[in-house]
Amino acid sequence: MGTTSKEIGSRLQKLLYEKNMSQRELSEIIGVTDVTVSRYVRGERVPKADIATRIAQALGTTTDYILGRDTGDPEISYDRLMRDVERYSGEWTKAQKIALLIQLFD
Repeated sequence: MGTTSKEIGSRLQKLLYEKNMSQRELSEIIGVTDVTVSRYVRGERVPKADIATRIAQALGTTTDYILGRDTGDPEISYDRLMRDVERYSGEWTKAQKIALLIQLFD
């Protein structure tokens, strides 16, 4: 059986708490409204693949963790972080770059 929207919402809520990030801050980083993020966290909606990827990047985890495919530690390795920075940093907005710095020095 797949992960329910409520389970995804619980994971998002946990990650937001751990990162000391508000729903509004996440919404600004990933480029959706705060109402949309609220619906994800409450388990009313499931993010589409591209949004789930942005959420994972903003929260320093993987889409597999958010979507319940991996129940392990959401922390990412240094090598993966460096690879992702090299791959995506040219496409990131200023807010996304700030979120990355916050995560690195948190």
